[in-house]
Parts: sequence; C-alpha cells; structure tokens
Amino acid sequence: MNANCSYTEEDNIQLSHHSPSGLTSVPHNAKVHYNFANLQKDLGNIENAVEHYKMALSLWPNHASAHNNLGTLLPDTQQAENHFKLALLINSHHPRALFNLASLYRHSLRLTPLATIYAEDGRLEDAESLHLKALDRDPNNADSFNNYGTFLQKSGRMEEAVQQYRQAMRLQPNHTVAIVNAARSLRALKNNREAEELYKRALSINSDPKIMDNLGVLYISAGRFADASKLYKELYEKHSDYVEGRVHFAQVLMQERSFPQAEMILQSVIKENDTHRDALHQLSILYSQVNKTAENLWQSLVGNGNGNGNPYGNPLTYPISEKGLIIRPKHRSKYSQRITVDSSTTPSLSIRYHHGKFGSLVGQPNGKN
Repeated sequence: MNANCSYTEEDNIQLSHHSPSGLTSVPHNAKVHYNFANLQKDLGNIENAVEHYKMALSLWPNHASAHNNLGTLLPDTQQAENHFKLALLINSHHPRALFNLASLYRHSLRLTPLATIYAEDGRLEDAESLHLKALDRDPNNADSFNNYGTFLQKSGRMEEAVQQYRQAMRLQPNHTVAIVNAARSLRALKNNREAEELYKRALSINSDPKIMDNLGVLYISAGRFADASKLYKELYEKHSDYVEGRVHFAQVLMQERSFPQAEMILQSVIKENDTHRDALHQLSILYSQVNKTAENLWQSLVGNGNGNGNPYGNPLTYPISEKGLIIRPKHRSKYSQRITVDSSTTPSLSIRYHHGKFGSLVGQPNGKN
C-alpha cells in the first residue's frame, strides 16, 4: 500500500515529544504516539510506525488521520480499506483518506466502489463511465445493474434507473434490493400500482420490516388507510421494535381516531429517543386534534420517566415548522417559527410562539391566556 498512498501529519508537537523519552513520559498520550508513528514512517521504520499508530488508535479510536496513515502501511488490502473507510466515517472530508481509498479500488480494478467515490466527489461523468465499464466487463452481474440504477436514481434519472433495476431482476429474480429500488423509483414516477406489486414481490421473498414499512407508506400517501391499518397491525405484531413502523402505525391510528393507542405508541418512541422528529411531529398533531394542553406537550418533551425535571436547561427553545413539528436546537436555523418553554417555575409553564421577529404569550397549562 505504501507506494501509492498518502498520509497527513496533524497536531504537530515539539521534536522532543517524538523521541522515546517523550513516549516514556506520556505513554497514554495518543497524539504523542501518532506523531512518533509519523516520524518512524518517514524514517522507513514501518513496523514501529504501525505499532504506534495502533497504540494511538487504542487511546483515541476516532483519530481519523491515524486510521488513514495506518491504512497506507498495511499489506492486507482489506484491512487497509477498513481503516480508510473508518477515517471517512469519522471525517467525510478527510483530505487523503478518500484519495487513498480511490487509489486502492483503482489498482484492484474494483470499478463499482470507485464509481461510488467519484459520484460522492461530484465527478458524475467519471462515475457513470466506471459503471458502464463494469457492465461491459460482466454483463450478467445483477449487482452491477442495481448499482448503476442507484447512481441514476440519485442523479434524478428515474426512468433510466428503473430500466437498470429491471435488468437486475431479469438476471436475478429474487434480488430484493433491486426490487425495492425499482419500487421506490416507480413511486417517484407516480406509478403506485406497479410499485405496490414490486413491494409485495419483495415481501414474498423477504418479510423485512423496512419493506413492509415502505409498502405501508405507499398506502398512507395514497389515502388507503384500511390497507395501511391491516399492514401496520401485522408489522407491529411481528416487529414491535421497528421504530419507523411504530410511528407510521400511530399515524394510521390517528386517522382511525384511536388516539389513546396512538399516543401510547408515540410516547414509547419518544421515551427511547426524545429527538425523534417524526414521532414528535405526530404527537404534536395528535395533541392539537384532541385539544390537550401545553403541559401534556411539556411532559412529553422532558418528562420521560426520570423524575429529574428539566434535563435540557432553562428556558427551552424548540423550533416548530408550519405543521407543528418540534425540532431540537441544533436544527433551529432551518425554521422561522419558535416555541419557547419556560420552566423557571414548576408547575408554572408558558409557551410562546414566535412568528417572524417577535411573538407573544399565547397560553398556559391552566388554560388562561
């Protein structure tokens, strides 16, 4: 790997820290091991470099450059690939890991993964050329047709994508990934009838909860709530731990005006993940439909059973969308409306909606305005 790969040096420290005495004085400092490994690599002491990159990673597993640099020294291409991928997982814009991973794929003639890298890097023409080369090299490979279809789908070329997925299905009739991808593209093309048929075909091969959920969402979007209800009851019985299915089931229950059960399901999702946007969205809609108070909403947001009061600070500000979607502070800049929950005194609670620049107090838990 060494000849064709590049590495980076970051967080440089004094030369004395590169020395064995520096390692002795701070043996648990990941940066010292990392920089000492860089020095050993420059000196051609590969075994020492590998040892200290690994020591750095044992102390700091999320050190992207240590993963990248270690990958350049490993003779096992699979291990090298794993370290480059870890570097990119930690830092998707790492300056050298993407180049090194692409070089690995290029020299091993793995065209489809290289095409994916080119596409992510915005080199769409190069990416498409590699997909076509892969198909020309092995015209009976269903995965290659599916991968090319995925590229076309992400590029917005839905009809062409469907053609590639169909070819993948002709070559491998039980290729569930291609079947589901074709169904999604057909939905985007407003061809719900054939999309439904394909989802059912995929389910006959593999009763995966994600596929069931995709079919359920199709039913919901088409207003076929009786079909959606039947499907989500089955999904809930078989895969009660599948979160997205639970949220969508609650949405169907709300359409059936089964509000208590819908609330119970949504509360259970929020208890597990109090930043689940869709669950919070549906719960806010449910409360608006049943005229529950601001206190109910507050308890849903911060009263997840720990009895410790407000865990988020004081006051709390949650952006809301036009449909009442409650979103955590990190998403605040995306929305113009705000909901501020002031919990400075408990159980006193006020909720303010901010439209534009300023807003005013509109309600309290006791119903007074």
